Amino acid sequence: MKCPVHIRREVVGYCAECGTVGCDLCLKEVGKKKLCLRCYRKAAREWGQARQKEATRQRHPKQRLVVRYADGHMLKGTSYTIDLDARGFYVDPKDMAADVSKPIFVKFNQLKAVFFVKDFEGDYDDKEEHAEWFPEGSEVTVKFKDGEVIEGYALKTYDDNAPRFHLIPKEPGNNISVLVERASVAQMAIGGPLEEESAPKEKKSEPARTPVSKEETLGDFYFHTKNYVAALGEYEKAFKQNPGCKRLKKKVAVTTFNVGVHYVKVKDYKRALEYFEEVLRCEPKNRDAEKKADKLRRILAAQSQQEANV
Repeated sequence: MKCPVHIRREVVGYCAECGTVGCDLCLKEVGKKKLCLRCYRKAAREWGQARQKEATRQRHPKQRLVVRYADGHMLKGTSYTIDLDARGFYVDPKDMAADVSKPIFVKFNQLKAVFFVKDFEGDYDDKEEHAEWFPEGSEVTVKFKDGEVIEGYALKTYDDNAPRFHLIPKEPGNNISVLVERASVAQMAIGGPLEEESAPKEKKSEPARTPVSKEETLGDFYFHTKNYVAALGEYEKAFKQNPGCKRLKKKVAVTTFNVGVHYVKVKDYKRALEYFEEVLRCEPKNRDAEKKADKLRRILAAQSQQEANV
């Protein structure tokens, strides 16, 4: 039988994937099977992607995790990466028992949250270098169904439809980030504290929550599109109209911090320092802004010294 492509050559077999017949020029040996050129190229792409994924995984250090399940039990271990769109992820247990030889698969729908920690027991050295995650999203307060409350900032722009999201704790400590499983959340507030679940009748005469102005709404739009400079301008207009609003004060501080991070990324350190110092004027106890400002001062001092020596 002649090859349908190379009519002077005999057919030597068929593709193990699609069944196309061909000669020795049309088919490639892959292990114990033959593949046509189209199927071979497809397989080669998949092999390349798998190798690249494995190489990326190996480059990143394992993350220390404290996995807390919705039923109350806990798992401590390490993992290279967590795909938020998958059904779950694998964890290598911290204390590998003799009868456990494989990583444990953790399903998202069984969880309360996953805590990315500096130390499994909370006994970390603050002088050591630890991973730093810089939030770009809004302030978020989460109350879990078991009563635990965590305040922080969304790592990325908050998506109300996402089944889970990363929360960067407001107070620095052992927790670097918390992956919150939405199904385990009883109450949540964006941009401020949780509202009282059952306010006494006497409080009806208290001033209502500051209404959202058009400037704040426009600021929220710019913030969610990561146009932090424009967002800051709108938030500052709104704050001048309502200087006593804690919600707007926090939005101004978070957005100012993000503008500072932007200037760090473009290596405009002098301007970045101005924004972090502005955050500290607004929030003197902001540890993240303080650390950034100290680091930038050292960088600028070193640059000045180099210029003086030239």
